Amino acid sequence: MTSLGQDGVTTPALARMPEDVLRAFFDFLELYDQLRLMSVDHRYRRVGMAHPFYWQYLGLNAENLSGIALEGATCLFLVRLDLSQTRPVVISLHGCDPRSILQHIVGHFSHIRSLTISGVDAAHGQEILDTFDKPAPVLRKLVLQFDGQSAAPATCPIIAPATFATSAPSLRQLSLLNVMLSNPVPDAFSNLSVFSITIRVGIRQPLPFIATDRMEKFSVSGRLWFSPEYYALNVWRNVKSLSILTDGPLSDAYPWDAWRRIPMLTVGYASLERSLALVDDMPGSLRLEGRRDASTARGAFNIATRQPARGAPLNRMLGGAIPASLHEPGLARASTMFSTINARAERFVEFNLALADWDCLVSLIPRLPALADLHLKLDDTASFAGQSAALCCPAIQRLILRAKEGHNPRPVVLGDLEKFVDAALSGATESMKILSLERVTFVPDSPAGACKYIYVPHHIPPD
Repeated sequence: MTSLGQDGVTTPALARMPEDVLRAFFDFLELYDQLRLMSVDHRYRRVGMAHPFYWQYLGLNAENLSGIALEGATCLFLVRLDLSQTRPVVISLHGCDPRSILQHIVGHFSHIRSLTISGVDAAHGQEILDTFDKPAPVLRKLVLQFDGQSAAPATCPIIAPATFATSAPSLRQLSLLNVMLSNPVPDAFSNLSVFSITIRVGIRQPLPFIATDRMEKFSVSGRLWFSPEYYALNVWRNVKSLSILTDGPLSDAYPWDAWRRIPMLTVGYASLERSLALVDDMPGSLRLEGRRDASTARGAFNIATRQPARGAPLNRMLGGAIPASLHEPGLARASTMFSTINARAERFVEFNLALADWDCLVSLIPRLPALADLHLKLDDTASFAGQSAALCCPAIQRLILRAKEGHNPRPVVLGDLEKFVDAALSGATESMKILSLERVTFVPDSPAGACKYIYVPHHIPPD
């Protein structure tokens, strides 16, 4: 706070500030600055402690705290919690073991409006969930995100049927990571309008049926599949946004006819027939995004409308994967996503690709006859040699080469890029004029319809 003198001594201007102006001043401060300003004198402390940001929005991020610092932050959190009394509060806990803190929070369930617990070891998850045994009449949003890395498959915690004493009539948003629902689902979740669940631990399991009468946004991902109750068409009649990115292929028995009527639909790993049907639902030209998933050695892809029209009745995105072809060249071309792209190749006009050191991704480029806009992003391990296939696209108008942010391409990669650009220029028409040829920015200009090359690596070291 620049308005404070040394050692927190107030200046005359601060001393004369009216309380209504002071209250408005607190609106623009983070908690750290609020605390400094409250140390000016008793009047500032009184105004600060009465300000809603001090008692209403309560957060504790212990990810980088330990020892005395963590103890102090926890004590301050509890002081602010007690100051809220019975007024509605928003609570967020991240990166800490909340079991001891929850003993204090449970007593405030009657006036918690939003509760977020994230970055917590799933091994402690069940013990945490078991404390949710009091009614939560004003709770509108619940977010539980547990870290499953150290948890055994059987330790994925389960929300019990009696959660919140079956009474959370205001709850509308529920987001779960590595937290499973009981079967039957708790009555407290019967009025949801936004639901999201991701399971990344254990074996695949069915998702218990959750009421969708008021559901508008529904998202499922990870090691889950739909139980038969979800197959009924009327289950999805009110859903406006649906995202299904579960592991493994989606069954043709799922209610695809109902899903295709949903305005915003994101689907991953569907069959070829379903994938083509979804792509055909996308109006206009298409955009393709591809990146390498290092953990699975696959190329992860998304297909979407390039420029969705404002107010368009449908918004679609199709996700999928293409295996690496290093050892089995035919494996990539046999994948559903590769076949889908190949079957609708003439509709793709934009391709954003995070380049890897294997070529099954780049091999797609010459197969896209309408491709006009190509973005290639390199990381510090990628090799650019042999990627001149990008020039084989007859409709290409712009090629952008970028280094991954925060990375410096190796000198050999820079050399490959320079050779690539030189080769491109040698075959260019006389009408193409070079405006700038530098290592940081290279933008040849050209008439409309001719090829353009833009070379913009990040953080290039000086010569």
